[in-house]
Amino acid sequence: MRDQAPPLVDALARVDSLIALAKDTLQKKDRVQATVLASRAHQIRAVSEELRPPVPSSRLGDLEERWREYRDDYQMLLDKLQELTNVSSQVDAALKGEEPKTVFAERFAEQEGELQRQLSRYTTLIDAKLAEVRALWHKNALDDASLLKSRAGYLLDGEINTANLLAYLNIVEANRAELAEGFTDRYRSFLNTLEQLLEGIDLEGAYAITEDDRAELEEQLKDIRSIAQVGITVEIIGHEFETLETEVRRNLNKLTADVQASEPFKRAMRAHLALADRIRFLAPMKIGGYRAREQITGRQLADYVEDFFGQTFADQRIEFVATAEFRKIIIRDIPSRIYPVFINLVNNAIYWCSQVADRKITIDFRDGLVVIADSGPGVDPEDVPRLFEIFFSRRRSGRGVGLYLSKTNLSVAGHKIRYAMTGDPHVLSGANFIIEFKGVE
Repeated sequence: MRDQAPPLVDALARVDSLIALAKDTLQKKDRVQATVLASRAHQIRAVSEELRPPVPSSRLGDLEERWREYRDDYQMLLDKLQELTNVSSQVDAALKGEEPKTVFAERFAEQEGELQRQLSRYTTLIDAKLAEVRALWHKNALDDASLLKSRAGYLLDGEINTANLLAYLNIVEANRAELAEGFTDRYRSFLNTLEQLLEGIDLEGAYAITEDDRAELEEQLKDIRSIAQVGITVEIIGHEFETLETEVRRNLNKLTADVQASEPFKRAMRAHLALADRIRFLAPMKIGGYRAREQITGRQLADYVEDFFGQTFADQRIEFVATAEFRKIIIRDIPSRIYPVFINLVNNAIYWCSQVADRKITIDFRDGLVVIADSGPGVDPEDVPRLFEIFFSRRRSGRGVGLYLSKTNLSVAGHKIRYAMTGDPHVLSGANFIIEFKGVE
């Protein structure tokens, strides 16, 4: 026996067949077929509401990829239903031969009837659940009403006299007070829930957000000490590195002229300078000390990126472009604050570009904004709000630190970075990051 298709896959197939039926009906102008089409369209719309994905938790784990696939498939179903509605409207207009106002009124009545049927289904389900809740709480109240007797009812069978009356009354009062406190907590909590429902508060969404925030705060709390230790370690290493790097360079320059003219020496010096340059990227993380601002041009940034990633671009067949508009800009800031941001963004772009055939990375300047874009798959809409959170990454070996540090370091100087929004310029089809440099020329 063949396995049945999942409900969403089956619904997509049914909508495709209905779209084909609608187009055929429009071509043939078959009134009987149009009636069948309308009936089946009502049925599939009802089914689509039952398939709507719930609000996801941020801790889906291994199920996250499957949830995203389902969400995307459901959006595809909605798009196909809209296409079905459009073709059905053309069928109605072509077959009925009535005044446009009459056709519109009939169509409006059909849509209104469909909504009413949906509401009727939900109302029936809600009434059934309310009846279950009412029965449950009435039973709980009956059970609770007998608790005092089960706890202290044995005293009624005892011999009560003047000597023990006060003690017996105290026992009953103590049990009553304890039970009353428990009843207040339990029943008032339920009443508050009902009041929130009456006020239209989305309890499911509120609970999901609260639970996600709690789990996220717990994770951040675990890592906060590690981050503090990282800052201290970088401060110490940075200080020691500057001393050692100066000592190495000074002694290399003391070597004889013929040694310095040799190719091995030149290669060693280039490697040393490159290593020193890369380690200086840690400078923005250092805690104290004043550093002078310098003039940084777009041309300098573009040349540095090309030099830094030149071999990688060639090996991975990536087309890198820094536009003339970008090369003309001038920024005044600390180089060790600006350069690492571009290196991090381009490094991320290289990773995502490697997953597509058409590999492009572009740095542009539009409408006063710097845009770093790539032709990769882009960022999932669910991930955009968390892009700049520490330890958040979708890369297999990503640490989730680069974008966080980029935003933090830029904000110190009044610069801003974000993922491109609706009104922002989009240079390429993949990820587009926007940087607003303060005082850019």
